[in-house]
Amino acid sequence: MEQMRIAVKVFPEHAARAYNAFKSFGTVSREEWQTDGTLVAVIEMPAGMYGAFTDRVSKMTQGTIQMKVLT
Repeated sequence: MEQMRIAVKVFPEHAARAYNAFKSFGTVSREEWQTDGTLVAVIEMPAGMYGAFTDRVSKMTQGTIQMKVLT
């Protein structure tokens, strides 16, 4: 199964809920909590789950999440 890595940045008001969602989709391979409560993380997940992942976390964070697919 092909895996992919996604870098994310979630603002403080949504960080805790988003973190739990990240764990349900894959493995959080790197996480960094900023002093203002912002979460910066890298999630590794099966490539086939990417669409569902982006839909769920975008709704959860009201579109404020920043994502980048890593190569």
